[in-house]
Amino acid sequence: MFVERPDSVARRIAETLGAGFDARGKWIICGSVGAGKSTELTRLARLLADDFVVIGVDLWQAAGRIDEISPAEILFCIGAAAVWTARERFAHDVEAARVENLRLAFEGLLQEQRKVDVSEVIESVALLSADLLAPGTGGIAKKGLDVARQALTAGRRLSGRARVGGLTRPVKEGDPALDALTWAVDEILDDLRQVREPLILVDGLDKLTQIDSIRELFATSKVLASPRAPLIYTGPVTLMVAAEWSAAGNHFARERLSNLAVEAPVSRSRKVGAETIAAGRRSMRDVVERRCKTAGIELSAAFSEDSLELFIGKSGGLLRQMLKILRGASKQAGLEGCGRVELDLAVA
Repeated sequence: MFVERPDSVARRIAETLGAGFDARGKWIICGSVGAGKSTELTRLARLLADDFVVIGVDLWQAAGRIDEISPAEILFCIGAAAVWTARERFAHDVEAARVENLRLAFEGLLQEQRKVDVSEVIESVALLSADLLAPGTGGIAKKGLDVARQALTAGRRLSGRARVGGLTRPVKEGDPALDALTWAVDEILDDLRQVREPLILVDGLDKLTQIDSIRELFATSKVLASPRAPLIYTGPVTLMVAAEWSAAGNHFARERLSNLAVEAPVSRSRKVGAETIAAGRRSMRDVVERRCKTAGIELSAAFSEDSLELFIGKSGGLLRQMLKILRGASKQAGLEGCGRVELDLAVA
């Protein structure tokens, strides 16, 4: 369910790409957890689905340890998702030699003695790609996994842990093995151009917590900006406040996804116009109203006007927090046998 923010990042990027600007642009969407970054990616996929081969990757679900994920693993996931997307969404088989190059390049970067079943990595990446592009359809994607699995595991099979995060050996930018992987990914993207221009959406890196990991991925290296296609990442809120935020601007256009303004700032040094606050509160209310409508419930029958306004203020402008508050209040109202959530229950 999507309610467009007043400052829609997805629409701005879509308009830029749709107009033919930044044909190979790179963006990072940063914001607090729950600010709606993943929602913006989903919205972007829908806006541009008719013009691009949209390739989606959810690294948070694909990674066992997100803070240990390497640039090489991210590139490999992009390539793997591209192969799956071409086959399952466009009935286009990427040239076998290009797929084999991707597999061999990734295996060449694995830690010594590391045994990994590349097919299992592909499976997790493919399913998550489906869910990012069309939430809830991950199960449908299973039908097409055999194609990707067979293509990417031709030759010797490996065994062991499949989730990415710490699988590859440390390499510096310019390492021949890393260059080979970058080349293999670009070759696959070039193959997709027989269908349409590719567009890459990568979710999950906003969950990074270690400064060293953030610095390596976004600030000191340009590996993540290397694929020859427009590419959008979600990034950690740290990039908005730390020195790394400025350095990341060398390789990426930065989009800040702020919390919706639902209350006036406490600090006297900051000013937010009444119209901005009103728009933010309307957006939050719209989300709740649509959720209720989907469930066949009248908003006024579920929440009193006063309680809803209080909850919007408590949310801090975070949609996820708002929904969490509403679920908790609804549960409590049910336990107390209340017909709807009133102000006295909301205050409690």
